[in-house]
Amino acid sequence: METITDRWHRVWGQVQEATAAASRPEGSVRLVAVSKMHPAEAVVEAFRAGARDFGENYVQELASKQVQVAQMLGADAEQIRWHFIGHLQTNKLRKLKDVTLIHSVDRWSLVKAMAKRPDAKALLQVNIGAEESKGGFTPDEVVDAVGTILREHPSLVLGGLMTIPPPCDDREVQRRYLEDMTRLLKECHRVHGDAVGTMTELSMGMSADFEQAIAAGATLVRIGTAIFGSRR
Repeated sequence: METITDRWHRVWGQVQEATAAASRPEGSVRLVAVSKMHPAEAVVEAFRAGARDFGENYVQELASKQVQVAQMLGADAEQIRWHFIGHLQTNKLRKLKDVTLIHSVDRWSLVKAMAKRPDAKALLQVNIGAEESKGGFTPDEVVDAVGTILREHPSLVLGGLMTIPPPCDDREVQRRYLEDMTRLLKECHRVHGDAVGTMTELSMGMSADFEQAIAAGATLVRIGTAIFGSRR
């Protein structure tokens, strides 16, 4: 039976192959292992296989898992980069500790709350398919939103953009969504110049489409099921 270690090595190999196929430099794509709803033991196994970036969706689960993993790994746990990738309520932001990157800044109230804790680095969530069921800034809002943040909330460190494209069986349509994200990030740099020098990340691509996302320019792919298996 395939273990988490087996799956991690297989997926990491696929990420490396997709990176090379897109003629991108080795190491230009990071694999975020999405460990939500899996036990701390699963995180430890993935860590020992080579994973260093882990994504969680729920504040309380992340906090609990950080403690458990630290107890299991000791000082080695300091090598882990925790990512928060789920919907974040503003009143829970203060409970979020030792997080490398918050991927899901999807509204102005969260922008304002995060600006009060400049230790947090943020990705703006983009609703690339303009879906009513999803939060995030629309593609038409992103460039202006970045400008507003630079002017009114300069303490907030913008790390780039994140999206979850609409489910789609048409690979060509999916590719266009992903490439639109790359164009949006480039437009932010064109309009705002050196002021957005920290915006280097594109978080997009999951188990079903990460190879396409890498071809389109993703720097962070978020993969859960293909590494950890079905959630309990």
